[in-house]
Amino acid sequence: MNTHVNITDHAPTDLSRRSFLVGSAATGLVLGYAAVPGINQALAAPSNFEPSVWYSIAPDGIVTVTCGKADMGQHIASTMAQIVAEELGSNWKDMRVQLASNDPKFNDPVLGAQITGGSWSTMMNFDAMSRAGAAGRIALTEAAAGIMGVPAGELVVRNSTVSHPKSKKSMTFAEIVKSGKITKTFTPDELKAIKLKTPDQYTMIGVSVPQLDIPPKVNGTAKYGIDVMLPGMLYGKIVTPPVRYGAKVKSVDDSTAKKVPGFIKAVTLDDQTGSTTGWVVAVANTYANARKAADALKITYDNGPNAKLSSQSLLDEAKRLQALDDAGQFFVKDGDTTAAFGTAAKVLEAEYTTSINIHAPLEPMNATAEFKGEILHIYSGNQFATRTGAIAAGAAGIDPKFVVMHQMWLGGGFGRRLDADMMVPAVQAAKAVGKPV
Repeated sequence: MNTHVNITDHAPTDLSRRSFLVGSAATGLVLGYAAVPGINQALAAPSNFEPSVWYSIAPDGIVTVTCGKADMGQHIASTMAQIVAEELGSNWKDMRVQLASNDPKFNDPVLGAQITGGSWSTMMNFDAMSRAGAAGRIALTEAAAGIMGVPAGELVVRNSTVSHPKSKKSMTFAEIVKSGKITKTFTPDELKAIKLKTPDQYTMIGVSVPQLDIPPKVNGTAKYGIDVMLPGMLYGKIVTPPVRYGAKVKSVDDSTAKKVPGFIKAVTLDDQTGSTTGWVVAVANTYANARKAADALKITYDNGPNAKLSSQSLLDEAKRLQALDDAGQFFVKDGDTTAAFGTAAKVLEAEYTTSINIHAPLEPMNATAEFKGEILHIYSGNQFATRTGAIAAGAAGIDPKFVVMHQMWLGGGFGRRLDADMMVPAVQAAKAVGKPV
């Protein structure tokens, strides 16, 4: 169980109110930001450090970067590792990545939430990850200087090794971590004052390196949301109404579905967010049986206020809004277009339209929900863990602090996985049948 769900409530803190902690423990060197207000003072002791926000260095020298961004094939996890490695001075072969849970400590340092989109990730995390790497390098250097009995200013860090050219002494990151001599801490001001490399000094950034997620994706060990398998897990197939928003289920006849082997239950969603109105989930012991049961359900709907909505009506409304000169959102409004058309020698008119298209990521939309005591665990690849966790909590009727989001690799996103509509049926079905769904 992720321990963050048991922490005492305290006011959220932003990056400027955090201290950067560096220390060594039996499990290795860990680096990250820890909230100053109300911090458990036991964390100040290296032997009690928890895994870092940003990265950790194990006794064998392996550097594991925790990525708080959703990786949907854009390799942002490797990018975060590359930024850290640049300032840390580590060898790329020693780098590893893991995906973060929805613990607030993994929030974007600029946005204050876990969200991936808009091509923001590198831009908004570059400085924080760079300073994390640089702080680690300084901590390793000072520890090595003390062990080797040489001035820290004469040491060189390269390829996961701290060396002293004059004496030809050197120590690997692994050796320094094993020594347990790393106790360096940084105040926020000290962290901000660290001089980072200039672009002309880069040896890692701007260089093509093997992406860290490629081997596990090739050999099948990388886990996507759809790969999740839990003990006793059941499967759900969603039946949606003919109208996307506003429909209500009037009745569900599951008499035929009950003849399907392995059929458990038909769950009508009670979603207060309005994102899954009119949805019914057929739950069974296998996905194949869930599909058969879903096809066998006889559902009647009240299609609600959007019953007559169509692609044509949406297009007509778009044209109506486009014709308004005093309302709507203008991207460009410069000059008097009416006058320009009126005085033009020739006017060419053309209309371009596109149909409404599905995002269609290669991995189907999915989520798995499991209740363990008072904790709700969600397994899925999602682009907005902060919001999604809250929606999942609402669907379960619990406090968001009792929701643990297990981030998986995403088989494509395109913005579609910013939403939480897949979480709601998984949560409510799991709650209804008392097993993971």
